[in-house]
Amino acid sequence: VLRDMRIRSIEAGTLRLMAELAGKGGIKGNMTLGNLVLSSQGLGKHKVETGMIRTDFAISDKSWAFTLHPVPFAYPQGMVGMNFGHDMDTGKTRIAFKGDKIQINQARQASLALGSRSRLVRQLFEILRAGTTQEIRVVFEHKSLDDLFEADDMVLRGSVKQGSVKIPKTPVIVSDIDGTAFIQKGVLQVNAKSGNLAGSRVSQGWLDLDLLNYEDSPFKGEF
Repeated sequence: VLRDMRIRSIEAGTLRLMAELAGKGGIKGNMTLGNLVLSSQGLGKHKVETGMIRTDFAISDKSWAFTLHPVPFAYPQGMVGMNFGHDMDTGKTRIAFKGDKIQINQARQASLALGSRSRLVRQLFEILRAGTTQEIRVVFEHKSLDDLFEADDMVLRGSVKQGSVKIPKTPVIVSDIDGTAFIQKGVLQVNAKSGNLAGSRVSQGWLDLDLLNYEDSPFKGEF
């Protein structure tokens, strides 16, 4: 994954690590990073930049756990937090992201640059073009760590303000959307309370699209 991101450098202004032994052979603690900056070939002149990062971790021969407390990002703009857990006995792994007030156009640029090999990412941001997520949750859960980021295992829930959606296989873009988005088993569902289509105000529109079978399964929708 890191190779695919084509990272040039990762820098932090400060780093503080505190750790202690826990149980039999376990370790737990926290780490603080100040002003993290990540540059990548794919991002060009842009850099992923954050404020102060605070994390907690716990590692043992039975499980791994890691928490990223919500942190403000200067680019892509927004607030992001994360929880990760892995059970060594069963292999069950779960990672959950929480975001708020994320600028979709910037998230689109960064995601396509860093995750361009993911067909799901490419298809999602081919459709979702702009706006601000008011609140978003993304969860990956799988029975093994190696296959954690399989598209079928992703569940996404969120709301968007002033969003733009491109209707697949057409030049039509619905703009100024206020509504919600949901993804499960690779199927995107958009429900719009309001929007703008070719200069006309629309309400109660919807769109269903299988992101994993984009060419074979036509979308369903009404605006």
